[in-house]
This record gives sequence, structure tokens and C-alpha cells, in this order.
Amino acid sequence: MRRIVTVLMMAACMTAAGCGWCKKPAPPKLFPVPLCLHASHNLQWYNERPHTLYVRVFPLVINDAFAAAEVNDLLADPPPTLPGSAGIAQSRTLYPDTTQTLSFDAEGGKPFSFLGIVAGYYKPLGATKHVVRTEELRQEGCYTVEFGAAGIQGGQPASTAPPANRGAQ
Repeated sequence: MRRIVTVLMMAACMTAAGCGWCKKPAPPKLFPVPLCLHASHNLQWYNERPHTLYVRVFPLVINDAFAAAEVNDLLADPPPTLPGSAGIAQSRTLYPDTTQTLSFDAEGGKPFSFLGIVAGYYKPLGATKHVVRTEELRQEGCYTVEFGAAGIQGGQPASTAPPANRGAQ
């Protein structure tokens, strides 16, 4: 008798919309992911004044080709098609002391794990390529990458990014 009651309750839950016992929690929304690019007041500093900076961001499934590519090749027009790319790269010109917000979605249902960021500094003294895991972007507010006088600050340098074939850590 107990089995019959259990089976009937399960059947009722499956057919009843809104049953709290049988509903699976909704999966977390992974996309779109926001990224804020913040330029310092002394951005691209040379000749005693700040200048604009050209930046390109690539959505990537794996980051090996991005990490191995030269900065000039990544900034060339049209943007290169990288092995492991998961969509169209977005390009921006940053102005001193401004912030721009980008949004990346999984195009055609192709999710990505990394955003590869490259900046065309005139005289780089710091990092010009960085990789950010999409896991880091899923937080309150907008994940901000800082662009300073002579290099990218924040994020994870492309040269030290963990190999893409490892699972998320």
C-alpha cells in the first residue's frame, strides 16, 4: 500500500506544475558575461600626457593560441581567427579616465571559458596580454580590468594562465 501511495504522489508531482518537491533548481545563468575595461587617468603615458589605447578582447574555449600569438598579430585588422576561439572579438578604443563595459554571449550555443585581452601600448613596460576565466566574471557587478600608464593591471597574465585542457579549478 505504501508503494502505491508513493508512486501516486510521484506521478502527481510530475504532472502538477509548480510542485516544490519535484522541481529541479534552475541552473545558474552563465551567459552573457560582463567585462569592464577601466583606463587610468595616465593611460598610455608618453610625451608628458595620456593617450588613447586600442584594446581587443577574444572569447576563447582554449587560450593556447592566444597566449602564443604576438600582440601585433592579435591587434591586426581584420582580427585573426584563433584556434580555440568561440566567437567574434570585440575591439575598443579606451580614453584616459574612462570605463567601457563589454558583454559576451555564447554565440550559437558555444560557451567559452576564457576572455583573452590584448592592448596596443606604444611603449609597454608591463603586461600587454591577459587572460580572464569566465568563472571570475560571474560575480556581483562588473569584473574590471585596469589599464595603466604602460601595461594591463589585474586579470591573469596570458603567459601564466593555466593550461586550457585542465578542468576548472
